[in-house]
Amino acid sequence: MEMATLFLLVVASLACAYYFVCTVLPTRPSRQSQNPPRHRFAILIPAHNEESCIARTVGHALASDYPPELVRVVVVADNCSDRTATIANEAGATVLERFHDTERGKGYAIAYALAQESCRECDAVIVLDADCILSPSALAAYDAHLQAGEDVIQSAVVLHASGSSASSYIAMVGNRIENAVANGRDRLGWSNPLRGSGMCFRRTVLDRVPWNCFGLTEDAEYGEQLAAAGVRTRFDANITARGETPMETSDLCQQRRRWRNTLFDGRKWLVHWLHSKPMVLAQLLLTGLFVAATARLDLIGWYAGIVLLTGLVYLRAMGEVGFSWKRTGTLLGVPFVLSRLVLVTIGGFFQRETRWQRTRRNTEPLGVR
Repeated sequence: MEMATLFLLVVASLACAYYFVCTVLPTRPSRQSQNPPRHRFAILIPAHNEESCIARTVGHALASDYPPELVRVVVVADNCSDRTATIANEAGATVLERFHDTERGKGYAIAYALAQESCRECDAVIVLDADCILSPSALAAYDAHLQAGEDVIQSAVVLHASGSSASSYIAMVGNRIENAVANGRDRLGWSNPLRGSGMCFRRTVLDRVPWNCFGLTEDAEYGEQLAAAGVRTRFDANITARGETPMETSDLCQQRRRWRNTLFDGRKWLVHWLHSKPMVLAQLLLTGLFVAATARLDLIGWYAGIVLLTGLVYLRAMGEVGFSWKRTGTLLGVPFVLSRLVLVTIGGFFQRETRWQRTRRNTEPLGVR
């Protein structure tokens, strides 16, 4: 029992140290270039039935603080049954329509667009989710990174909530931790995971490492291929792709069921587990049960220190999201939602998602996918 407890404490300590060190490192200043902008960007937006938000996303992308002649917004209306293509075209995007009975999902849409002239004639491609808004200075910052010789840049994905719910609050807190960890990893000189949105790729890298990722977590798959090819993914916390959190617990859990495939696919599953906060919290809880069973004061003190440092990481993120009296009731539902997320994550040991499902937008009625 004591050997198992010590092993669990060491694992929990390493995970805690990783999160604590990464999240306390200061944000790297935004990359600046003394030269005028010169890279031509294609902002690629895969979209499946996104008529409710695509005009806003395209409009903000075209309104960027960057020479308009160097920007093209390309929307892939992928297997759409609504007016996504028409609305995107009216908003000023180049629209590619794609239909396929079996090859469905974001990975296929990206691969299709990258092979088209609208994306091939650019210097770099930015992949942006259909419900995300790029910060106005994003393209200038990406251009500065490319001028400095960097090939792949991941922006911060900043989630906000259109309402108040325990699910959205948990998602926002977790999102702030992910951004802080990514910033810390970049400060330490490490490559970062891709986040699916706000990803910028130099065109020559896409040619050297072709996109052939069609699973449910296509960004993680391609990130591993880039790492295997020796390509570092930089992170810039000053570039933001702003999106909304799922408001309903069912939508959040459905999203996490898809994302949990990352934990069990690929060669770097230990790294993916470390980046899964529900998995880390589940391991911390298991460690606490073993420590309690030993009843040793020295091990209890060790465990208390781990819990304290972990709590500081979460309190920092909660401070960024913000405290208010309105959120007092929301916090009461956090343990329930968090326990569901832990169970959903652990459920990946027994069952994997095989079919891509779009996350419902908050403006849509329940049941829409």
